[in-house]
Amino acid sequence: MHPAVGHPDTFNAVVSTGITLVALVLAVLTLLAYARERERHLAVVSIAYGLFVLRGVFSVGEEYVEHVLGEGHAVGPELLDHLSGLAVLVALVLFFLAIVRSPRR
Repeated sequence: MHPAVGHPDTFNAVVSTGITLVALVLAVLTLLAYARERERHLAVVSIAYGLFVLRGVFSVGEEYVEHVLGEGHAVGPELLDHLSGLAVLVALVLFFLAIVRSPRR
């Protein structure tokens, strides 16, 4: 195993990047389905996937914000961590609403 791959920060960055890319693909596919079907719950699901993309951006941004902006900046890793958690919470609620309110056929 390559030494850098075993490092927890590297592993977390790879997993976060993977989640972000999968969420991006799913958001685009769901948005395309919404454009074709015009069912509101598909738009809600697409927004929820978009929030996971945003979470990934926050997660990856957290890794670099102190390096780029320096310590003590208003947008610190703690704020990005809180925003990431909030994005996941809202996405989960949106998924629930999309399932509960989906049209019955």
